[in-house]
Amino acid sequence: MLDVEIRSKRGLLFSGKASAISSSNETGRFDVLPMHANFITLVNETIVIYKKAFGGTAMIRDEFPVKRGVIKVAKNKVEIFLSI
Repeated sequence: MLDVEIRSKRGLLFSGKASAISSSNETGRFDVLPMHANFITLVNETIVIYKKAFGGTAMIRDEFPVKRGVIKVAKNKVEIFLSI
């Protein structure tokens, strides 16, 4: 599992566990999965967080619209900063 935090100028928007994260940068679509290599990029499209439903195997999909932002991945922790 990934530990995820999403922040904007207004404060913390999301904090929790995720199975995967998807978004896009200038070179195309990408996914972040557990044990991903250290990674930092600018994003320019919606960020999608996939997490398991409580007590089940079904996936829940949360979407965060993005005009611009930064994703930083290190040691299964994902920090996302929006509208910077």
